[in-house]
Amino acid sequence: MPEPSSLDVRGPFEVLLLADQSGAVIGDIHYVCRSGSALILTPIGHFAATPRPGLPEEAAHWKVDLYFRLDIRHNAGTGTLTVDPKATSKDSAALLDPLPDALADALLASTACSSPLLLNVYRGHNMSFVQRGTICDE
Repeated sequence: MPEPSSLDVRGPFEVLLLADQSGAVIGDIHYVCRSGSALILTPIGHFAATPRPGLPEEAAHWKVDLYFRLDIRHNAGTGTLTVDPKATSKDSAALLDPLPDALADALLASTACSSPLLLNVYRGHNMSFVQRGTICDE
């Protein structure tokens, strides 16, 4: 698997491009917290971008769907991020609200996508998962 490249966005974030092809761009967004010399990366979002063909009622454009986790609580005073199933969108709004604009700008600046671009923002919970094979050492 090739090494993912990254996009430069403002703030304490790392945006990894997991797939960047002419027909799609897929990536993950992590919150970066420094603890001494160690970096702690907390996944906070995922996005997928695809080009849309022109239709009679709309121009050809890139469509980006950005998904943020809802179960995170940000403490601006300490810069820490906590995973909390009882968190609401208000608990992370100040942290996440600037990211859609920053991501759209970074995608255009990197030429991964081109203008016009429409970015939709979603927030939600991971309801469950299915695992096949070994993912993490326990």
